[in-house]
Amino acid sequence: MSATDGPDENVQAQREALAATVGALAEKADVPARVKSEVSRDVERVKQQPAAVAAALGFALVFVLILRRRKRRSRSAKGD
Repeated sequence: MSATDGPDENVQAQREALAATVGALAEKADVPARVKSEVSRDVERVKQQPAAVAAALGFALVFVLILRRRKRRSRSAKGD
């Protein structure tokens, strides 16, 4: 082992750490790829639980219909 082995190994370790950091930053900055990944994960989750999704959509539809009906009733009551 010579006296120059230490600094060369240190430089190599720093290069590897820098490469890992740059790679992580590049991955984080790639927003379209991250969004695509999240969407595909959500699609898979929905495919695995279709009954839960259908129930949630049904609940949302009923909620919207109730709100519209109340709004119509309040408009007709004001017109009396």
